[in-house]
Amino acid sequence: MQKRCLLVRFSTLVLLLIGFMTADATTDPQSGFYLDLGVGVAYYSQPGAGDINVVPGFQTDHYSAAHVSSGVLETELSAGYQIGMKHFWFPYINLGITFANQANANVNGNDYLEFQLPEFNNYSYQYNIKSWQLFASVKTDIVEWHGLAPYISAGLGFSQNMASGYIATPKAPIVQPGLVYANKTTANFAWRVGLGLDYHVTPLMTLYTGYEYSDLGDAYLGSAETASGSTGRGPGQHLATNVWLFGFTYTFGHY
Repeated sequence: MQKRCLLVRFSTLVLLLIGFMTADATTDPQSGFYLDLGVGVAYYSQPGAGDINVVPGFQTDHYSAAHVSSGVLETELSAGYQIGMKHFWFPYINLGITFANQANANVNGNDYLEFQLPEFNNYSYQYNIKSWQLFASVKTDIVEWHGLAPYISAGLGFSQNMASGYIATPKAPIVQPGLVYANKTTANFAWRVGLGLDYHVTPLMTLYTGYEYSDLGDAYLGSAETASGSTGRGPGQHLATNVWLFGFTYTFGHY
């Protein structure tokens, strides 16, 4: 009797899975070109410490780990083609191009040690970072039920990372002005992954919220001029962002 009950339960589960896999999506997905606008808050990864070779033949200068200002505005614009699969599993697949932009973030460091010597801890420092990216992107809903659909996404592309506005602030009035590192823009390979939840208001209009992690490559200040020549590159970091995003997608289909 017990074996029979287990067999009945197993058979019921299999039938339910088959039903889900062959069921139609409840919003009748449409295919067509789409536009997508997203707005969110981006949190940059915190930079570590580093060294700079300022004067050849002398010990390098050392700058402490810095702190990046908390969340900055991120905006995204995407365009591409949506494939409506019209069944329960993977009912929507979006293939497109995504442009993303983060607003300026401020980087603050407490300590800049000349020649890596504690007695020459004469400056604090700050500068700004910002980035924009262009990705070839893909997004797919995993399942869809009454308009609600969890999704996953990914993108590959490149970033333009800018470090600018370096200021070294003396910790005592008698200290001479610090070095001035030049602004610098760096092009990098970039990638991203994400997940979230779509709400298909209609087959052509979708609201969504989600999380994205992006690796954007490096952002470093340029060199500074000294009496003995130019330094190596200035302070900087490897950029990565954690983004909480809200958005709207419209598909130009027939409904």
